[in-house]
Amino acid sequence: MSDGKSIYTYNNEKTYTKGSTASDGNNIAAPWWSLPIRFFFTQTFNPFGKNDDPATKLHWVGIQKISGKAYSVVTVKSANPMPYEATLFFSQDGVLERSTVRVVYSSSRTTTFDAQLSNIQINPSISRSSFLIAPTPNTMLETKHPKSDILDIGDLVPEFRLPTETGVDWSLLKERKHAKLTLINFWYLNCAPCMLEFPDLEKLYQQAHARGFNIVAIDKSDSATAIAKYAQRAHLTFPLVMGGEERRGSIFQRYHVSAFPTSYLIDAKGRIVWRSLGPNSEDLRAELIKRGMLNN
Repeated sequence: MSDGKSIYTYNNEKTYTKGSTASDGNNIAAPWWSLPIRFFFTQTFNPFGKNDDPATKLHWVGIQKISGKAYSVVTVKSANPMPYEATLFFSQDGVLERSTVRVVYSSSRTTTFDAQLSNIQINPSISRSSFLIAPTPNTMLETKHPKSDILDIGDLVPEFRLPTETGVDWSLLKERKHAKLTLINFWYLNCAPCMLEFPDLEKLYQQAHARGFNIVAIDKSDSATAIAKYAQRAHLTFPLVMGGEERRGSIFQRYHVSAFPTSYLIDAKGRIVWRSLGPNSEDLRAELIKRGMLNN
């Protein structure tokens, strides 16, 4: 939950963490896997932003009644950041009240999510006090990182040599010596937050690469062909390498990766200067500005 300035995330029924909202508020919205709820935040046909995706396909279904209430029904099909089909139910006032989203992971694997708004008030009288929130009683602020085994600031990262989707080996030892800062990002296809973050990472790469900023994104389990197709479709120019399966002794275990995306920013000596669990391109941008890789 958020009051517009801070985000409170509950790790369990007893503890929570507190973070700052992005300046544009784009990190307040529900997580990617809660697709139906994201539509409520944007109130557009794009659950991941305020601008409609030109590749999105819309279809007017008609009027449908649910529990005696009439809804205007629209279906939305998109492949960004992964294939999904949403059915949206708009009230006669034009408010999106219900949504059902079917996410297609593969030809044999799909998941369906449903969501419904309640206690809807249109144009109510609101004030600053309407947005004041407080942590749930009898809960404690978790001051440590919830993933305690993640590599720490100041740690030296393990060296690695991994193949790109084209079959050419990419060596961290070799490449980091030619860069002032290198972002090591862990991702996989069908990880929506990973792919949502990539356009921002590509933009940072284009802006700061000439000053010595490099990126390498390590994929989990996907084929070279699938990675290459995605890189072409997403217009990615930074290196994508294949980390293989997540198993004992793998690159993921060596880097203590337990969630995706996970990112480490290292200096030329291989020492971690910044890290993140989850997409966090705004904090990364601030770190690059602080270290002279970008103009403020």
